[in-house]
Amino acid sequence: MNYTRRAFLRQAAIGLASIGVSQTAMAAAAHRYHQALAAPSPGRKLALLVGIDNYPNTVHSSDSPLGPLSLSGAVTDVHLQRELLVYRFGFKPDDVQMLVDGDATRQAIEETFLNHLVKQAEPGDLVVFHFSGLGSQVEVVNDDQTSSEIKNSLVPVDGTLPTKGQPFLNDIMADTLHLLVRSLNTEQVITFLDTGYSSPKEWQNGYFQLRSRSTVPSGQLQPDEQSLQSQLIKQTRLNKETISNRPYPGLLLNATDASHGVVECRWNEFSAGLFTYVLTQQLWWCDADTSLPMKVSVAGAKAEQLVGSPYQLRLSGTKTDKISIKTQRFQPIQSTTADGVVTSQNAESSLMQVFLGGVPPAVLNHYGVTSVFRCGSEANRKSDANSEKLKGTRTPATVPISSPTGDGLQSPPPEQMNQETNEAAASSDKKDLSNPTASPNDDAVQFTYVQLRSREGLYGQGRAVNGPSTDRLSVAGQLLFEHIRVLPKNISLNVALDSQLERIERVDATSALSNVGKISSVVAKEQSADVLFGKSLPSSISQDDVEEDVPDSSSSSESDRPPDSAGYGLFYLSRVSIPNTLDRSEEAVKTAVQRLESKLRSLLAAKLLRLTENQGSSLLGVQATLEMLVPQERILLQQTTFRSPWNPPESRLAQLLVNDGKVPSVPMGSKIRYRVQNYGDRPVYCVLVGVDSSDNIFIVHPSEALGSNKDDASVDDDSRIRPGEMLALPQSNTSAEWTVSGPEGLAETYVICSREPLTTMTQELVKAMRPMGNFRQMSMLSDATDPTDVMQAMLADLDKTSRNGETNTFGVTSDAYALHMERYASLSFIYRVV
Repeated sequence: MNYTRRAFLRQAAIGLASIGVSQTAMAAAAHRYHQALAAPSPGRKLALLVGIDNYPNTVHSSDSPLGPLSLSGAVTDVHLQRELLVYRFGFKPDDVQMLVDGDATRQAIEETFLNHLVKQAEPGDLVVFHFSGLGSQVEVVNDDQTSSEIKNSLVPVDGTLPTKGQPFLNDIMADTLHLLVRSLNTEQVITFLDTGYSSPKEWQNGYFQLRSRSTVPSGQLQPDEQSLQSQLIKQTRLNKETISNRPYPGLLLNATDASHGVVECRWNEFSAGLFTYVLTQQLWWCDADTSLPMKVSVAGAKAEQLVGSPYQLRLSGTKTDKISIKTQRFQPIQSTTADGVVTSQNAESSLMQVFLGGVPPAVLNHYGVTSVFRCGSEANRKSDANSEKLKGTRTPATVPISSPTGDGLQSPPPEQMNQETNEAAASSDKKDLSNPTASPNDDAVQFTYVQLRSREGLYGQGRAVNGPSTDRLSVAGQLLFEHIRVLPKNISLNVALDSQLERIERVDATSALSNVGKISSVVAKEQSADVLFGKSLPSSISQDDVEEDVPDSSSSSESDRPPDSAGYGLFYLSRVSIPNTLDRSEEAVKTAVQRLESKLRSLLAAKLLRLTENQGSSLLGVQATLEMLVPQERILLQQTTFRSPWNPPESRLAQLLVNDGKVPSVPMGSKIRYRVQNYGDRPVYCVLVGVDSSDNIFIVHPSEALGSNKDDASVDDDSRIRPGEMLALPQSNTSAEWTVSGPEGLAETYVICSREPLTTMTQELVKAMRPMGNFRQMSMLSDATDPTDVMQAMLADLDKTSRNGETNTFGVTSDAYALHMERYASLSFIYRVV
């Protein structure tokens, strides 16, 4: 391995700080992460990314209760980070070094850190270090074996355990990493650790793979590890005892604190670290006007929905106490949001390799291969509804187009890509983009389409269709923007069968679940799953493992806690019980499945609802605000479509928004209201669909006349929002009140706006809605109603309004849903009921 040579270690300091916080930390940390990445810098941007999946059995004890500790998502994390750094933040590919699997030995990681980062980094440079793999707690025995100390460590691929013949630990000590980071000659440092140090018992039987050893090895440090530490300590002139009391320089991001589990999750066709995936996906969706803390708090909430308990982040660093999370802004290299990027193109076949890191994880699981992306200047793309000049059009830069040469895959030189991108950004504001009838040959409105031809996980192949010639399009780094989202109509809820069930129980469960429409049983940890079916554990999670300031929805009431005697029920993938699904009495498996059928259908309906989310890709001009009216009046959340060609309105409501980076907490008994504003040029039709903290589906329709003799046109008119108008739900001129009920936990509401009325869904609501109190606009779906019918009706309406000559041109068949980003918007609001 060849290393670039510069001056050796310049500066070192010591320490390891520990500050454990939850959603606030996640939002603040990601804000600092993005801000540091995107900040203009006269120097270089250097990164070292380490990911290890294929661990040998020698890295852990043979009696580990977790079994083999090989991972399957750490290498994916490395690629998620690399694509983000290169294509969204302008890192040169040659400046991003990766060590994966067998190459990630202790010596290689430490030497590459020294040679690639320490020797090359100058003051003002930006340095990123990322590690995904196993972590551990180890007992470090001193040289004379008279005392020992528990320390945290990172496990390299050759992190073999001590033996009688070889008494040394071969891990990378957290103290060593800390000293390496301190040896960098720049303050712009981000250390990203998607690894854990403990294995909570309540997570060991879950669906996730924990990223930690379950045992605490004991041994001495390797002599060269001690030598490296001594060298760095000597240069810093600090005492060894002070290392653990010093904060990391720059910013340290851990997926969670030392007492909680760190997990990787399996999606269809690939696995990834839960925190790395949700964070990088949100960063693809951030633009120059986005307040990042609020966005990433939503990402944390989505991770919590999957895990079933608060997924916490550990944040520390030299400037932690100075982090401000009030409406901070950032400037990425390319100012527009994106759903993916063209990474390369085959000169012979013209097929493009595409990376889809910006597509929401839940959506990507079911992404159809005929989906269509725009490729070009996203801000200059006109909605087909525009009938007058666009005002305030955003003008993000795009990567210029160049032709590949030779046979194989080619990317433009990194220097050219970054230089031309910045030049495009500087010149784009000078172009007149207000004329929607501009010639299609005008560079200001030049774009083409890329249709997905195949996909495997995060990567796919696409072909240019219906646009400029292929040689004008082909360039690595060209951003992709969702145009038509294609989803199958046969989506099912995947129920993993707990591995602790007896064989006969699994056979009976498989048979019983097959009799429930659109419910599929899968093998736990081997296939993508939505929920677990299994038995309760003998005892519930200890309250000592739950932070006092974060409610645990699984322990909100005595009836929701796992009973002392085993009973069947549904669980989140972390094996935290889903409220109101466990039964204390003895029952047969088939009886349990029949009892849970209504809940399973609600969970499937919620899954279908989440597939509509498109805040980052919709072109409608829609803004929605969640307000609390009682016990105190304040703004909880505000969501706006990012890619609308119209600038969102500024209002008094936005100034009242308390943006502290937390998932908003709403006390039971509070009264809330949504305001939906249309700042586009044509009417939209609106409905609210929600999932309460018990995973039940509810609907909020603007019309109070559903089911009456009022004609359909009048009912549709109640849901129409004209350009420049705002709709309040419940409406302020009625006596209706929206009162938040329990239990404690996360609730989610989607504001659905469409260019055309949702008539099929309205017809289903007439049959299904059961009014709640005096609020006739809001109803829970009746017990006799299958909520999936209502969600499928909604998808059918969105498909109908999306169908036009364009979808036929692209060959999107009628056996799939086609959701056009110019025809609807779906904004997600997540809040915590307390």
